[in-house]
Amino acid sequence: MAHNAAGKFARDYSRPDWYWIECNDELVKQSPVWSRQSTVDDWLAARGWVKPFVLTGDWRRSTGDCRLETLDWRLVMIIKAAINGGRSKAEHAAVPVSPEEQATAVVACLKAGANAIHLHVRGTSESGQVSYGKESLFAEDVARTLSVVREVAPDASIGVSTGAWILPEPERFQAISVWKVQPDFASVNFSEDGAAELAKLFLSRGVGVEAGLIDFDSAQAFVKSGLAADCLRVLLEPQEQEMSEAMQTVRAMEDVLSAAGKLPPLLLHGTEATTWPMMSEAIARGYDIRVGLEDTLVLPDGSAVRDNVELIVEAVGRVRSSEP
Repeated sequence: MAHNAAGKFARDYSRPDWYWIECNDELVKQSPVWSRQSTVDDWLAARGWVKPFVLTGDWRRSTGDCRLETLDWRLVMIIKAAINGGRSKAEHAAVPVSPEEQATAVVACLKAGANAIHLHVRGTSESGQVSYGKESLFAEDVARTLSVVREVAPDASIGVSTGAWILPEPERFQAISVWKVQPDFASVNFSEDGAAELAKLFLSRGVGVEAGLIDFDSAQAFVKSGLAADCLRVLLEPQEQEMSEAMQTVRAMEDVLSAAGKLPPLLLHGTEATTWPMMSEAIARGYDIRVGLEDTLVLPDGSAVRDNVELIVEAVGRVRSSEP
């Protein structure tokens, strides 16, 4: 599921930390590149852009100098691995909980074909602010987890959950506001209080925002926020377990979004009973997809899954079989 697009890359040397990305002559992204992402390739790849050749040109540094290169980029489907969610090892032995287990799972999923990671940070210390292994939004746990993961997967696009069930408002905003180590992106659920303010906080720090929508009301809240054009992705996450009801919700959200003007890419996924049929719907629509032990513990035939890798391999196979 890939298509070619005419793209442009520009760097303003008076602001060496900023890049402008255009697609088909339309500005689609203006965002800082963090110091750890040392090349344009890293920045593009984190957002699903794959550039098949090396940038060439005269890149001499001079104040105020902005040069433009015309490139051929390829926009690829995001296959996101949701490696743990709020699940425990009592539910499945392969659920990664500790930072080291999550790091191992991330590397394995990337090798299997995932190109983005969604994880739920857990308490990393018995003496921390939350119990060891429980979901956490506290700065020390976020920093520890991201540092361990990035040590083994420095180029991976890593996103985290910010669910209000982990920590309600206003405690959630207060906890996230003091993060010293930032993820590449964060999922912000627009069905929750304080979503727009939290999204703006992440955007002000150069952190990509995935807007999580579960129904008509959350889609309306997202559109009213005025943040659509600034977000990295929109997540369509129907919660109904009957596929017909879930698809009604998807269509309702799509109708709301159709009036929003310019939108970032859409990712559609189900949970439990709807995981696999919803993936088929997503691929048919050309949307990004997601799967992992957060969403399901079984394969399409109902057999128990071994680990996250087995789920990603199945997803990759489905995407490839859909390509012309």
